[in-house]
Amino acid sequence: MIHLSRREYLALALAAPALAGKRQLGRAPVISVQDFEQYPAILTPLADFFVRNHFEAPTIDPATWRLRVGGMVERERSFSLEELQAFPRGELTSVVECAGNGVGVGGVGCARWEGIPFGKFLRSCGVAQGARFVRVTGADRGREPDAPEVPYARTLALADALRPETLLALKMQGEPLRPEYGAPVRLVAAGRYGMDSVKWITLIELMDRPDDSFYMTNRYRRVRGGNVGEPVVRIAVKSIIVKPAGNAALRGDAVAAGGYAWAGADPIARVDIRVDGGSWAAAELLDSPEPLVWTPWRFQVHQLGPGIHALEARAVSKSGEAQPLRRDPGREDDYELNQVQRVRFLSRP
Repeated sequence: MIHLSRREYLALALAAPALAGKRQLGRAPVISVQDFEQYPAILTPLADFFVRNHFEAPTIDPATWRLRVGGMVERERSFSLEELQAFPRGELTSVVECAGNGVGVGGVGCARWEGIPFGKFLRSCGVAQGARFVRVTGADRGREPDAPEVPYARTLALADALRPETLLALKMQGEPLRPEYGAPVRLVAAGRYGMDSVKWITLIELMDRPDDSFYMTNRYRRVRGGNVGEPVVRIAVKSIIVKPAGNAALRGDAVAAGGYAWAGADPIARVDIRVDGGSWAAAELLDSPEPLVWTPWRFQVHQLGPGIHALEARAVSKSGEAQPLRRDPGREDDYELNQVQRVRFLSRP
């Protein structure tokens, strides 16, 4: 059991349950997070899926919208939405997580995506010999504190763009893309943090050298000692506790804990739980772990005495990557926040 001050104890005892639904964290640009009310279902309801924009969302007329493909291709092309819809389709289920998603925060969701395999689309445009990178630019643009007006664009190595888990998405959760999720067409770079899944795509360019545009050189990089280093790319192993809610007041000496764990393209091997800093014990995985998809877990806590308790969850991937107990103190950026979550709750007789 944890010893707290009277003020901390009363704050927990009197805490009201959180309201269900998506929470708005910012309006300019829009940032909202989900609350995991769907647990233990795999798919996040569309109405609850998180939104992270860099600028004001663009207004796009699907009837006049065009997707241009240029750079190192045999012939520059331009596609209407109707022409894209005629391409052979692919489908995948994948977690998308914001690179700056905090510990225990809902800037993450799992969706079934349907669209055009990006590699097949690029090959249909005739990739020129010597092309090594693919820049994808969205219709959203604006000013940053350290830059003039810029469009939002990200670049993948051609080898990553050609992977089967990279998709030009036209549908999400069985429905045509909604405007807030990148309609009419977005990229889904499954297994990578969400900044690479560019929304509202208008331009695709093939290049023979790395991209030096703003969002490749000035954002989404690890920073140590004031030095900008390697880029943030692959989703790190992580878990979240959705039951019990933080600061919950519960009755009885048993608690049914639960949550999700994910590790990008690396399937989850196990989730370990500990109570009040004791020994780690294995949680039950509620689904067979798969690449790209998160795995729901549960754990029954017994023989709790009255008072404040703390619950921690630590996920381990099939490759052996485990969540760190604490954030690397040398990191000065706000990306890859995958340290172990700690939830406190009050147990009453």
